Amino acid sequence: VLTLILFINRGFRFIIIILLVAPIIAYYLKNRKEPKIRVIVTILTCLLFMISIVRNTRNSIRASNLSEEVSITKYLGIEAIDEALYDNFSMYKPFYIIVEKVPATVGYTYGSKTFINPILMLVPRAIWRDKKFLYGDIDSKIFKKEVLIAGTAYPNIAEYYLEYGVLGVILGMLILGLFTGYSTKWLVNKNKNYRNIVFYSIFVPLTMQIIIRGYMASNFNLILFTFLPVMLITKSDKYK
Repeated sequence: VLTLILFINRGFRFIIIILLVAPIIAYYLKNRKEPKIRVIVTILTCLLFMISIVRNTRNSIRASNLSEEVSITKYLGIEAIDEALYDNFSMYKPFYIIVEKVPATVGYTYGSKTFINPILMLVPRAIWRDKKFLYGDIDSKIFKKEVLIAGTAYPNIAEYYLEYGVLGVILGMLILGLFTGYSTKWLVNKNKNYRNIVFYSIFVPLTMQIIIRGYMASNFNLILFTFLPVMLITKSDKYK
């Protein structure tokens, strides 16, 4: 609950979705049940409302500006939900720009963003104050200033394309697909114990963020520090 409140205040929707969806997935896995259609519809409807509310209020909450009156029409109406969804579903536009600019005007990064920068991200600024990422300025060479100020994100295939072009997209999605398929077979079907149910329940909603945000340096930390506490807590034989 404390974690949920913290991330509502910060406006990070994907963490909230993980916190809400993971226990539901764990319940159905543990009890070997399948959710009914009305349950799925109810959950999706609640998530849509949540996404809309957080999207439309996070700037005010961050700025401690709570004087604005909450309007159901503004936050829970069809237009508000549509705008909230469009934020994520419109990320194909930055991807199109990347395809247009790379490698015509900007060269490929050849694995730096996927393999090297995640390692650099782990080094604290306290140790390396002037830390710089490889190709850290590449976004400024591709996008206009207004796009950078707005903080527009691009999906995972855009980062794969930045690395190796079309081949990077094919290999990146192939590896991701094989890994997710393997996780289903190994974690659920063959080794359905307490720890693996928790792992899988978190991993399923986590894949959303991995796909819609193509920034492996951040995603690697997200994966690491999401699953590390689970590994430590379930290390005891009690949870096996």
